Amino acid sequence: MRYNPIKTLLAVLLLSSCGGTEKSEKVDNIIAERRPLELIDKGIKAFPLDDETNFERLIDLKFNTIDGVDYLSFFDRQAYSIYMYDYNQSTLFRRIQLEKVGPNGIQEFFTFQFFFHAMDSIFIRVPLIGQYLINDKAEVIDKHAAAGLKLSQNEIRNASYDGASYYENGKINALWTGTNQGKNQETTYLRAIIDWKNDSIASRYISANQVFADYPKIQEMLNRKDKTFIPIKVHFLRSPEFLFASTPISDSIFLFKDNQRVKSIYAGNPNYNIADYETFLKLREIKNIRSGSSGSVSKVQEPIHPPYYGDFSISPDGKYIYRVLSHGTKPLYNEVLERDIPDVIGATLIVVNTETNEISYFELPIDEIDLQVPESPNVFTSHEGIHFRVKDQQNEDQIQFRVFGVK
Repeated sequence: MRYNPIKTLLAVLLLSSCGGTEKSEKVDNIIAERRPLELIDKGIKAFPLDDETNFERLIDLKFNTIDGVDYLSFFDRQAYSIYMYDYNQSTLFRRIQLEKVGPNGIQEFFTFQFFFHAMDSIFIRVPLIGQYLINDKAEVIDKHAAAGLKLSQNEIRNASYDGASYYENGKINALWTGTNQGKNQETTYLRAIIDWKNDSIASRYISANQVFADYPKIQEMLNRKDKTFIPIKVHFLRSPEFLFASTPISDSIFLFKDNQRVKSIYAGNPNYNIADYETFLKLREIKNIRSGSSGSVSKVQEPIHPPYYGDFSISPDGKYIYRVLSHGTKPLYNEVLERDIPDVIGATLIVVNTETNEISYFELPIDEIDLQVPESPNVFTSHEGIHFRVKDQQNEDQIQFRVFGVK
């Protein structure tokens, strides 16, 4: 898509002159020079796999820099291991073999989250089970694991790890997922501080009102008794200076410092009309799709989506933010599920320089990269740029990523 700076500037000025909707958030950079960054396709980067790794599903894929060395890491359920690769050398650095039972046992569950505090300090969260701190030999240093009533009564179950999570001074900065806990929007928070020693929530911060312009109306829909909607996810990123937040329906990226919103950056595309909150929530309504003697199954099943923002990531130095604009979806029949699922019809990579507010666009080759709805699990960003899993890769001896970045 050819970049038109005049059209973009006019669109930004128009957006900033209105108020009250996600697409009309006032941005602080409306008079900044909107020069395009030069984005290029940097080709394929591959990492070898061992025979035990599940080629099709890599869990909690992430890029880390530890002691000055860059690593790609992920969890593999089949091997029950955390894999660490030297990113620059594209070689396996370490396989951390976890145990399921015994003094170093980490109870198995269908989801798994982790992040590195240091090479010998890895925090693991297993939903409905608890949290663990292990070293690089997979030895459990500390844990807060519970089950049944004890866990259900602990509000820490509503805190989870994301790309902005980190450990400092005995506390973990985490995503707060208990967003639908009352009709008073002032009590709806998006992030939480976990007191590790006491296994409790020390505080919650960043109100939903600081991110959603229409949050009272959103909360009203979420609190309906006759329908159930999946809440709109807020994506967070972290740099040394700021915490960044955005949503699938917002053209803006919000910058927070000391828990206060200090700035907004326009990071949209004026050529596409993004779904409003009501349309987006209706697409995420949970409906009963099958019932019988074996019970009922409820899922979100709408296969057609209007444009929305998906994957959201940041370069390690915090200079560039990458976000994917999905042009919408069409129905694609899935033989395994025996129903239509949403299939992305087109996508644009949006890159913003957080220092200068420069913005640019790059049309992604959707037939060659794995883009999923509402976001892709196999996406990460390094100093080179954003990495997408290669679509329909045939060689199962390695994982291949297509890299797009700033020249």
